[in-house]
Amino acid sequence: MTAAVGLGGASERVVASLGRRRSPALAITLGLGIVVGAAAVLAFDGGRADVATPNDQSVEAGFARDMIVHHTQAVELADRLRRRTADEGLALIATDMVLTQQTQIGRMLGWLDQWELKSASVRPPMAWMGMAGEAMPGMARPPEVAEVSSLPVAAAEVRFLELMIAHHLGGVTMAEAAVDHMNDRHARALARQVIAGQTSEIDVLVMELNERGVQHPRADTEQSATGHAHPSPTGG
Repeated sequence: MTAAVGLGGASERVVASLGRRRSPALAITLGLGIVVGAAAVLAFDGGRADVATPNDQSVEAGFARDMIVHHTQAVELADRLRRRTADEGLALIATDMVLTQQTQIGRMLGWLDQWELKSASVRPPMAWMGMAGEAMPGMARPPEVAEVSSLPVAAAEVRFLELMIAHHLGGVTMAEAAVDHMNDRHARALARQVIAGQTSEIDVLVMELNERGVQHPRADTEQSATGHAHPSPTGG
């Protein structure tokens, strides 16, 4: 049986609002991205059988722990912006990010509990990715996060878009590094969802930024924001 793929409540409102507020092409871009992300999970949430429960040194555990931290900052950035902006479409984009990433955080915390692992580890962040002690790709510094609340609203919108593009690119880098090194099919499916969903959202965020007169070519952004090739994960 083939599962039906829907956009979901918050995402449907985002697409509808963007379609009214700007061009249909922008709404289609976001809508297709959401569908592609959902379809990717349906298409790939299978394959290799789960061979063992992930342990503390596993890629699954490291990815989940670090992505929880990464998602938490994205939720904070989006929540700060949506409380200030008068732009309905941008507020809905931020709301959708909050809801999506909070849901994913809950799933990852649930996995760690199911695997009988703590949400924190003695291993340094990014150790699973061969980058022990390095900053997570795309993470904003605390003063940058604060600017989303302190700058004038128009400038805060631009700052949010710049930070979130870099943040999403970093999240995609992490998910791409993890996805082919996981044995747990649920973790693999979530990594693919992050790749598909956030890649699509980057296109929308770049369009929003360009509409505000700030050119942000994605190729340049990708190089500067991630700053890394994909090291081979070291979990085992």
